[in-house]
Amino acid sequence: MTTGSRELPVAARYSRGAAIARMAPVLGIAFILAHFLRSAPAVIAPDLRAELALTPGQLS
Repeated sequence: MTTGSRELPVAARYSRGAAIARMAPVLGIAFILAHFLRSAPAVIAPDLRAELALTPGQLS
C-alpha cells in the first residue's frame, strides 16, 4: 500500500484489530498451558507418591 511515491511503514499497514486477532489465540494458549502446568503436579502427586512409596518430604 503506498501513498503517492512513499511506502507506508509496516505498523501502518495493519490495523489494531488485526493485531489483536493474531495475538488473542497465542495468549489464550499460553494462559491454558500455564494453568495446566501449574495444576498437573497437584493432581498426579497422590498417585505418584503411592506408586513410588514416597513420603511427602521426598516429593519436594
